[in-house]
Amino acid sequence: MYSPKIDENQIQRLYRLRESMKENGMKTTMAAMAREAIEQYLAEKETNEKNAKVAT
Repeated sequence: MYSPKIDENQIQRLYRLRESMKENGMKTTMAAMAREAIEQYLAEKETNEKNAKVAT
């Protein structure tokens, strides 16, 4: 299975965001946040790819 390398800076930013969310009553895990970010990225890229094919 593929195990990606995440930059230390990104881990720290994700941790700080999760801690801030926790203080505001929003409980989640860093893994869940990473999955959500990846899903949004993929959806955006797939939409852009479909639009590029339609435009040609």
